[in-house]
Amino acid sequence: MKTMRPVIGAVLLTALWGTPAPAQRALRGTVTDLDTGSPIGGARIIVTGTGTGAFTTSDGRFTLEAPEGALTLDVRRIGYQTATVPVAAGQNDVEVKLRATAIQLGEQVVTGQATTIARRNLANDVATVSAEDISRVHSETIESALQGKVTGTVVSANSGAPGGGLQVRMRGVTSIFGNSQPLYVVDGVAISNSVIQNGLNAVTASAGGLNSSNQDNGVNRIADLNPDDIESISMLKGPSAAAIYGSSAANGVVLITTRRGASGPTRFSVTQRVGTHVLSNKFGAHRFTLADAIAYSASFFCQPPAGSPPGTPAPECKADTTAVTQMFATSGGFQDFEQQIYGDKSLSYETDLNMSGGSEKTQFFFSGLNQHDNGIMYGTGYDKQSLRLNVTHLAGSKLQLKANLNVVHSLTKRGISNNDNVNVTPYFVLPATPSFFDFRPDANGVYPVNPFLSQGTNPLQSLGKFSLPEDVFRVISSVDATYTFLNLPTQSLRATLNAGLDSYTYKASIYSDPRLYWESADGFVGTASDLNATEQRAPVSLTGCATATRTSGATTWWGRIFSSPASRTPTSPPTSWCFRTASGRARCHCSDRRKCCCSTSACTCRRVSWPRRAPTTRM
Repeated sequence: MKTMRPVIGAVLLTALWGTPAPAQRALRGTVTDLDTGSPIGGARIIVTGTGTGAFTTSDGRFTLEAPEGALTLDVRRIGYQTATVPVAAGQNDVEVKLRATAIQLGEQVVTGQATTIARRNLANDVATVSAEDISRVHSETIESALQGKVTGTVVSANSGAPGGGLQVRMRGVTSIFGNSQPLYVVDGVAISNSVIQNGLNAVTASAGGLNSSNQDNGVNRIADLNPDDIESISMLKGPSAAAIYGSSAANGVVLITTRRGASGPTRFSVTQRVGTHVLSNKFGAHRFTLADAIAYSASFFCQPPAGSPPGTPAPECKADTTAVTQMFATSGGFQDFEQQIYGDKSLSYETDLNMSGGSEKTQFFFSGLNQHDNGIMYGTGYDKQSLRLNVTHLAGSKLQLKANLNVVHSLTKRGISNNDNVNVTPYFVLPATPSFFDFRPDANGVYPVNPFLSQGTNPLQSLGKFSLPEDVFRVISSVDATYTFLNLPTQSLRATLNAGLDSYTYKASIYSDPRLYWESADGFVGTASDLNATEQRAPVSLTGCATATRTSGATTWWGRIFSSPASRTPTSPPTSWCFRTASGRARCHCSDRRKCCCSTSACTCRRVSWPRRAPTTRM
């Protein structure tokens, strides 16, 4: 029996050798968008139940070798719903239409300076906001554009003044006294979001003394960016943010990617927005009768005799009645103070211009912005002008260069608002002043003294004779070079060198006219000051990135997918792959006794068989 075993093995191998390979057919097709009809490149097509597959070219076409008989194709593409397409036995041409999906679990999310990952594979919480979400409605600043669009992120305004600062909080309070703002990274460069106080404390005394204070409600410098220049925003909330960017990312990271050009003809876009701002709600004011006005004013004009017990009513005097009657007649009995101070409906406008284009090697994106937001309080507003140029150049096949330049100028006029200890802020003055008093100037331009406040503050006089413009010039630029050492569908290795510059100058000029009634409260005739500040950052970073992808049950080889055995034994043949690339070049690896045969459209391994084993003899 021992001598019979080699003979039986040889007979079995001869039978296997003669088994013909399964019949194959060339299957061709196109993949297009269901709504627009445009071709979809990079879509993956797999024959269900096998490892055979292909990727579509830029024009949406694909070709693959499929077995004879009825089969099913599984078609996938990031940003589209997966499609399952049945193919009949005699069918050689297939048309596939994919529907775009609103929730893109396959969306590529930026998670660091040089890395991206599919959303379905994220290990940490990363929120993304697209350009469409940002620019859908007018927003003065980026922070205001984020309000209500990111779950778990609180965006709160310091004040309602135009250009006023906003606070973004993603991870709660991480420090009692420290900064709670996230780190902002624009095109790989960490930029400044510092707040420089404008020195309003010298007038309001909200924090005591004459120095700047956090009571001044400073503006965050991230407000300098143009929201319409942004392609996408990724917000890293997890602890991995600190692992990438250090302790400065303890409160999270906001990664901002600006728009870039694409190859093709030059494209122009002009957006013009025009509108006005109005006071949405009023606190309202009490309407007095003449008798009520006289009774209300008694405590201000006529004081009880010295030494009177507490609660003694003030006696009515002739001068009191005459003065109040004159006030009542001059004002018409009622004045809408809120409308007089916050009723400015002057036009606000925004003009955005951008153009983009380029060749296969070099692409560019240029944008310009001219923006004016008028405040509802007279004499306030926010103006911004911005220019941006982004250039991308491919030097050879492995080196990519990017250059970004952004020049910004902004002018903010916020007036006097928020906290106040000397009764100069309008909403501190109005509750103490009855509505039958008239703040308006007389025919000679002289504002009446407010008899209901010890400082005599007149808000209309403050609007006309106090100014605090804040002027900012800023330059943000960056250059990065990315060298790709390896770029395959399953593996890539690249290194990025990034250098940037963020520089700005800030100037706040306070001028308080000596004729202001409240000026004498601080012991000075008037107030005038210039606050100047500069900041520069020049970060440089070198980043290496290696990626590897793996599909379940299959290995990707240059755009085509073939099955990979889970275990390799002496009785299983080695993996083989064979196809023709888009450029027409044959890529083959066939196992023993198999040939790579190429037609005009595809390549395949022929005469697939088990490798022959030499018979063995047991002793």
